[in-house]
Amino acid sequence: FRGKMRHKPGAAHQVRDLAKLTEREIQLLALRKEGKSYKEIGEMLGIKPRTVDSQIQKARLKNTLRAT
Repeated sequence: FRGKMRHKPGAAHQVRDLAKLTEREIQLLALRKEGKSYKEIGEMLGIKPRTVDSQIQKARLKNTLRAT
């Protein structure tokens, strides 16, 4: 094949991008570290406790990917 090849990021690059925490994820993890409950965090930020839970789980998954 003699045409131009498009650069496609490798798996490591994609995982590295996925593993970047958003400001909100950092904020949520910090509040949990302070001992705040999902309900308290939700009330502070105007979101439901279930949303807090799912966003924290996503952040923890990213940290797990970053560690590998």
